[in-house]
Amino acid sequence: MSSNFQLTKFPVGTIREVWSMSWPLMLGLISNSLMIFVDRLLLSWHDPAEFNAVANAGMASYVFLVLPISVCAISEVLVGRLHGEGRSDEIAKPVWQMIWFSLMLTMPMLLISYYAPALIFYQTGNELNETTYFKVLIRFAPILCMMISLSGFFIGIGKVKIVSRCVIAGNLINIFLGYLLIFGGGPIPSLGIFGAALATGISQVFQAIVLLGCFLSKGYRHEYNTTQFDFNLSYFREALRIGTPSGLGHAIEVVAHFIFFRIVMMAGSEQLTVAALVQSFYLLFGFVCEALSKGVGAIVANLIGAREFVLIKRVFWSAIKLHTLFFSVIFGMMWLFPDVLLNLFFSSENSSILLDPSLKILAAQAMLWMGVFFLFDGFSWILIGQLTAAGDVKFIFYVSIVINWLVYVLPVYLLIGWGGKGANYAWMIIALSGMVNFMIYFQRYYSGKWLQEFQKPKNDDWEELPDVSS
Repeated sequence: MSSNFQLTKFPVGTIREVWSMSWPLMLGLISNSLMIFVDRLLLSWHDPAEFNAVANAGMASYVFLVLPISVCAISEVLVGRLHGEGRSDEIAKPVWQMIWFSLMLTMPMLLISYYAPALIFYQTGNELNETTYFKVLIRFAPILCMMISLSGFFIGIGKVKIVSRCVIAGNLINIFLGYLLIFGGGPIPSLGIFGAALATGISQVFQAIVLLGCFLSKGYRHEYNTTQFDFNLSYFREALRIGTPSGLGHAIEVVAHFIFFRIVMMAGSEQLTVAALVQSFYLLFGFVCEALSKGVGAIVANLIGAREFVLIKRVFWSAIKLHTLFFSVIFGMMWLFPDVLLNLFFSSENSSILLDPSLKILAAQAMLWMGVFFLFDGFSWILIGQLTAAGDVKFIFYVSIVINWLVYVLPVYLLIGWGGKGANYAWMIIALSGMVNFMIYFQRYYSGKWLQEFQKPKNDDWEELPDVSS
């Protein structure tokens, strides 16, 4: 039996291993979250209309990006399985297929950037800013997808520090360029929201170039034969088979979030601003959920490749404990210092919204509900990481349809769009939908059905799959 499934020096599935895989990803992703947070912060100082536009246009762009991003991220799963099986000579093949897929996106994304804005931003009242931000992000999409494809290679083989260092460097560039291009300086004019989007795109180009250079470096060429750039239909189809249902499920979720903001917009610009700034804090802290999901997914993919199923349950409970610890710290900050956090988004010229005591209370309540959502959403993402590693992506797709439309969008419309409630009720609904989401995923995990694809023996020494429910 191959021992390649052990990605760190720590015992497999322990808190120390999950932490060792996750903390470099957290470090990289927090810089990415900080990039989005800083962009919104700077734009809230520059022009509140631009701040609102980023919330709406950013979510709209992700509607088109989430499917290709999910497909490209499957490189991590395929690399992890091959690494666990000890098939080092084939590991680079699925990565190259996702690089080719990224390049194929160039023309479709260009067409989307031209024709989609008129439809999705119709009569929002902020069409110019939203269209500007949307177009730039969409046109850089192939580069973003290439970066994600290459990141999957390093995560799948346990070299997560390379990804983290690259992301941190890229986002430092973004923060510097964001400030310079938004406000201007010297010969550079103030570009506002266009400057924020352009800085993000340049950062993505930098990260893709660095990761590609590492991927093709001598050491990785020798160990993993990373110059195998031929098109391989088998791996290409497998990536699409796993990534498409998962991506569609995430796309449904993103569409639901986009509709959520359109519903909140019906309640007025102040309610929209409150909802957007609370979402900004979730994006800032969301690195914990994403990093744990990716770390757990890489570990489980390697365990599945090595057929070490008995260790999977240990991975799950270790990740749950780590996420609960992070939630305790973050929720404590929001409970103790809501005013300090909220005041970050308002300069002296446009802080009138928080001078209204009722809106300030509403924003604080929304922050607390966001904290509850963060807890259960993180639990769900841990489970999604495991299910994706096993290829149980159709289940993710079906859950997304049910939860996002029946438990999320419909109640938000009834309470906010039709009932006239505020942004605090909107985030309460999001928190409750997060709880339901987790319960459904946990039942799937507990049943063990997500591992059925691997119950057929590959070798004569195969034995019955162990219970992963405890």
